[in-house]
Amino acid sequence: MKNLPENKWDVFISHASEDKKEFAATLADTLNRFGIKVWYDEYELKLGDSLSRSIDAGLAKSDYGLVVLSKAFFAKRWPERELSGLVSREMVGKKVILPIWRGVSFEEVVKYSPPLADKYAINSDSISINQLAVKIIEIIRPELFQKIQRRKSYFSQLNNSKIIKVKISKIRESPIRHQHLSEEIISRIRLIRASLLGVYTLSMNSCLDGFMRDSHPSQEVAYWERVSSVYLEYTSMTSEIKTLDQHKAVFRYISTLWLNDADTEEEHRRLIPENAPEVINSLYNSRLPSYDIKDEDIKLDEANTSEENDADEELFPNDLPNDIIKDIMKYDY
Repeated sequence: MKNLPENKWDVFISHASEDKKEFAATLADTLNRFGIKVWYDEYELKLGDSLSRSIDAGLAKSDYGLVVLSKAFFAKRWPERELSGLVSREMVGKKVILPIWRGVSFEEVVKYSPPLADKYAINSDSISINQLAVKIIEIIRPELFQKIQRRKSYFSQLNNSKIIKVKISKIRESPIRHQHLSEEIISRIRLIRASLLGVYTLSMNSCLDGFMRDSHPSQEVAYWERVSSVYLEYTSMTSEIKTLDQHKAVFRYISTLWLNDADTEEEHRRLIPENAPEVINSLYNSRLPSYDIKDEDIKLDEANTSEENDADEELFPNDLPNDIIKDIMKYDY
């Protein structure tokens, strides 16, 4: 998630109190799962409130404002000047107010405010909350929307692919894409290899060769750094992993987490402790170790993370709610 100053939000949701439980709260939760910082509790509109003051207060602390236009919203009988004011709120040519129609027709919107009917809006009646959230993300966070599209493409390819067994000798290697790797990357690869040498034995030359064939070696290195750190942290903190087969099972389980494939993960659970998946998942999804040694002299401040951590977070599938992405894919066909 991008870093935001205190009290700075991606979006606020202005809604009639009647629309909170069945609509606004669910929409806010869905957007939150995508890492969108949503402010909506204080923008529950009641009879007698000032719409313009509410919107202005929201825009002071948010990049965008969603206004849920519903029968309950119009029942508040907003003055025409306040409804028209929603149309004119622009910041340096950037759209900041996005109306969402809920259970209202074009004719009803025109009746209450003709200028508001001409403003671009999303009609929520014919789409699910998940689809609505992604449409909103496309407007307010286009870079995140592109990540969602890439994830959909990945799942689509996965769904249409066939699993076949072939001899290793028949597998063709991808070409060398990078003739040289930086000294920093090589040092990181060396550390990864050393930490996994007991469970994933490869020569240094083989490791370097593999990363030189990757389209984005730095991203691949970041992924393997996470795998190796979780492996070392987990195997160091438990006394239940004793045999080489158990160590290998732990490594295989960690290295398949990015697939989010329950069947694949289940294959590697047989030799690991019952609580291992819960602990490993927590370690894998945490920026800092969720299970750590006690050291009174060292204070870890999670808020003081580097920009590199933010960049790494972009690389891993667990930063997106794959269940929601798979759900919206059902409507693509």
